[in-house]
Amino acid sequence: GGVIDVATPLNVSSKRFGTLRFGYSLDGLADHLGQRKRKALALTVSAAAAMILLVTLAAGVMVRPIRRLVDALDSVRLGKLEPVSLPERHDELGDLQNSYRMMIDRLAKEKTGRERTQDLLARTEKMATVGTLAAGIAHEVNSPLTGAMHSVRALEAGDLPPAKQDRYLQVLSESLERIRRAVSQLFDYSSVHVTNITDCDLSRLVAKTLEFLEYR
Repeated sequence: GGVIDVATPLNVSSKRFGTLRFGYSLDGLADHLGQRKRKALALTVSAAAAMILLVTLAAGVMVRPIRRLVDALDSVRLGKLEPVSLPERHDELGDLQNSYRMMIDRLAKEKTGRERTQDLLARTEKMATVGTLAAGIAHEVNSPLTGAMHSVRALEAGDLPPAKQDRYLQVLSESLERIRRAVSQLFDYSSVHVTNITDCDLSRLVAKTLEFLEYR
């Protein structure tokens, strides 16, 4: 391993008494340096591991409330308008949580208002439909009812020839049948009806219309 040779003169005042000489053996120095290197490496690895663990814990502490807030916002995106319970904080993240609660409250109020508006529109549309239906039924009933009343008055007079009596009786029967059919349709107006298109005698239809209007 070699030796380190150190020498120094022994002088007292102006007289020299010789030389002091030391020899330092280097045996075991390599092993000693190796141990020191291994200790330094172990300390470095331990410090690095401790730092990584500390950073991981700190990141977890910082990221956890952010993750909770992100999950709460995701629930809003999925349509859930009930506020998620979040721990109170008094920092910037706490301000974000308060903004989240205000947003949830505003969205819930807007949803309630929108549902009320939709309900009002549905009821208004239903009333309009009923009004249209009532107007149609009134029209369907009023025309044959007028003809039936005219036929009854003509028959009450009692001075009609048999042919005309038969015609008024036929008009009365057809008018009552139309009224019955209109009332029957009123009961099942919500059902889907298929339009039934058939041939008709236009001249006969005009003649019936003139009979209905003859009293005028």
